[in-house]
Amino acid sequence: MTTVFTRALAVLSGAAATFASGAAMAAEGGGHGEFGLADGFQIINFVVLLLVLYFWALPRAKDYLVKRHDRAAAELVEAKHLKEEADAKLAEYQRLMTGLEAEVAKIRDEFRADGERERARILAEAEESAARMRTAAQKQIQQETAKLRQELEQEVVAEVLASTEAKVRAQLNAATQRDMANDYIKGLEGLEKLDQFAA
Repeated sequence: MTTVFTRALAVLSGAAATFASGAAMAAEGGGHGEFGLADGFQIINFVVLLLVLYFWALPRAKDYLVKRHDRAAAELVEAKHLKEEADAKLAEYQRLMTGLEAEVAKIRDEFRADGERERARILAEAEESAARMRTAAQKQIQQETAKLRQELEQEVVAEVLASTEAKVRAQLNAATQRDMANDYIKGLEGLEKLDQFAA
């Protein structure tokens, strides 16, 4: 920076010397020289502008650019940090999703197993209920069959008795009935005699 300042002073000194020599030459030549006062002021203005740009505008521009660079670097670091956090969260979410898929598969298998067990239980209950119903139906059929057989036997016996009685009555006449009655009475008299003898 000192070198630049020295150079700027040298340029300014040279411009001042040129301006002074030009002014002297103009004075000697009656004001018709090649180098005029206006030219000298333009050189001085240019040098002053350079100095102002170098010592005032350039440091501010440099500060602005440095700050902008630092801010961009900080933003890049922050972006990198955020990307790392996002990658970590993505990895965590993927791990959770993998675990979730495994959990869903496990729950699905458990539901399927529960369904199979419930189906087997319902089938077993249905078979047991059907077996009980078959047993009850068979028992009821046996009871009904026995009852019908008994009723049928009673009806057959009654019909046979009625038929036999009708046949016997048809075959017996009054004399036969009288003989049977006399035989019955004789049997009773014989029993009376036995009772008297036993006494």
